[in-house]
Amino acid sequence: MQPKVKYLYSIASANIMLILMVFIYLLPSALSYSGVSIEIPRVITSESVSGKGYIIIIADDNSVFIGGRRILIPELKSFLSAKNYGASDVFIKADQKSDVGTLAKVWDICRDSGARKVSIATN
Repeated sequence: MQPKVKYLYSIASANIMLILMVFIYLLPSALSYSGVSIEIPRVITSESVSGKGYIIIIADDNSVFIGGRRILIPELKSFLSAKNYGASDVFIKADQKSDVGTLAKVWDICRDSGARKVSIATN
């Protein structure tokens, strides 16, 4: 009976390793990639937006992030043009404590750089 028990332990170990590998590979996709914590405002009416696009985050202190990298507003247009963001959709996630003026500036820069569609994320 001893060889069967060792065989069962090796199968159980392989199953545990497989589950751990799947968990490790899928966990980063569930987490926010930017590391910036924001509180998105809640609204009564909203429309679901699907598709691929780029995410710009405006934090509560009005700092702007793209892909986890902080960028100054005056540099935003040249950054969007250099990375060829213009031909795609842009999603803006703004903290509810951020200024509307900052949101308007970022929105205007995105439109001016040629973004097809600019959307604001809400809950």
